[in-house]
Amino acid sequence: MPDRMFGMFDDITYPDFTALGTAKAWKWVMMFFVIGSLESLLSAKAIDLVDPWKRKTNMDRDILPWESVTCVRHGSADCR
Repeated sequence: MPDRMFGMFDDITYPDFTALGTAKAWKWVMMFFVIGSLESLLSAKAIDLVDPWKRKTNMDRDILPWESVTCVRHGSADCR
């Protein structure tokens, strides 16, 4: 087996995650989290208002994925 596979991996660049160690980066992460959650909840509420059969959206189904990701990311044992 050759040591190098014809240089096909020479031009791959990997992301630099050192910026996540700053408060400014986490401010942006939280801002996107809040805006994404708010957009989802308001969209669901708007659909509920125009639904001719007056069905109600289960808002927990939208929030549950966010909670799941947070629990997995932090490895919290006290998650629901």
